[in-house]
Amino acid sequence: MAYVPQHRHDIFFSYAHEDDSDWIKAFCDSLRSELVRAVGPTFSTWQDTANLRFGQRWPDQIEEGITGAALFLAVCSPSYDRSPWCAREWQTFFARNQASPDDPTPLKVGETGAYRFVKTVMRLNQERRRIFPNFQELRLHDDQGFEYAPDSREFRQLVRKAARDLGFVLESMRRSQVGVFLAAPAPDVWEDREALLRELTADFDVRPNFQLSAAYPVEDLRAALQGAQLAVFTLGALHDDYVQKQIDEATQLGIPIAYWLDARKGTPEPDQSRLLAALRDRGCPVLNGLSGIQVAEQVIARLRAQSSPAANKEKSVFLLYDSTTPADGDFANGPLAQMIRDHGLTVFTPDAKLGPADRLQGRDQFLEKFDGVLLYRDQAPEGWLWPNVMELSVAETTKSCVLAPSQADVFSRFVPVIPRAADFGPRHLAPFFEQLAKAEHARP
Repeated sequence: MAYVPQHRHDIFFSYAHEDDSDWIKAFCDSLRSELVRAVGPTFSTWQDTANLRFGQRWPDQIEEGITGAALFLAVCSPSYDRSPWCAREWQTFFARNQASPDDPTPLKVGETGAYRFVKTVMRLNQERRRIFPNFQELRLHDDQGFEYAPDSREFRQLVRKAARDLGFVLESMRRSQVGVFLAAPAPDVWEDREALLRELTADFDVRPNFQLSAAYPVEDLRAALQGAQLAVFTLGALHDDYVQKQIDEATQLGIPIAYWLDARKGTPEPDQSRLLAALRDRGCPVLNGLSGIQVAEQVIARLRAQSSPAANKEKSVFLLYDSTTPADGDFANGPLAQMIRDHGLTVFTPDAKLGPADRLQGRDQFLEKFDGVLLYRDQAPEGWLWPNVMELSVAETTKSCVLAPSQADVFSRFVPVIPRAADFGPRHLAPFFEQLAKAEHARP
């Protein structure tokens, strides 16, 4: 299984066996480790560690490795340039993508031919620098042409840079091959649907690619739904029978459903109210926001959680707020909790009958039962905030606070603070999620 859908592997490593095997191993292993951290445990590589090239016949395993990988990484050197096996590998890669060294234009990010060449040069003169001149490259050598030692600071920095760049390319490729069904809406939310379409089209395979309506046969609807990882519905006040039909078909195909409810459209019609109640009863997530950008962020977060559940499946977050302050409880239990769930995490709150955790004096051991704790405060009394922040500051868990911007400087001395911006959304929680992913803390 690979991170990029429809591929057996994410990366094929191409290198010369005549090169220093310890250096090659250090580079491949280091880059692989960094990419696992960057994109998750589903990341997969193909590397010839069994000396398959020794023999007279071109091994089928190598050709399958090249044709089944999303990216082809060539670790170039004078030995690589002389190797007939390496030449055969990149020629196979080009042939697969209907490209050539002189015309690499068919190799585009977001398609199966996306590529990046990593070049290490050993005692290479200026004439040899013509090796693969048209390709993206990262040079792992000094000005004299000597490769950096694996234990050097320069080597580690360049590997991390390569991992960041490749992670971006892999993410772009993955999104372009993830199918999102964006349903035909009722007339009152057509503009919402079009705004969301503009945001999602750049990153995903949005279906259908035509103006679907009740005039089309059901076979066309099913074909548009087939293979989609998520079905997204834009809903307002008006009820539309064809929207219900699309929901029914997505349900029959087992496709997860999420919906954007635009409350600005007024009070829902009776039939629409019944539809919304049915979606809530089924546990379909509601996407909150006033713009396509805000809703698209939540779609991306939900698709990430679906594509790599193993990383977050067992992790939990305690969402701490003052349960006696209704305004804080409404936001924490609503949009904030949903953003955390969309990241594939289990949410616990003070209302979950887990003990008097909304008064945390002496409760640090209770907090340490969770992988992370996120404190939210807007209108709760100052007398509630200070003792909770102090107790949270000593808890051995990933932690952060979502507070008004005016409070950030005061409390950031004790606990990481995320200011609650006017357009607060999943991207603002990214630092908390990143720390949670890195933390070694585990629930007992």
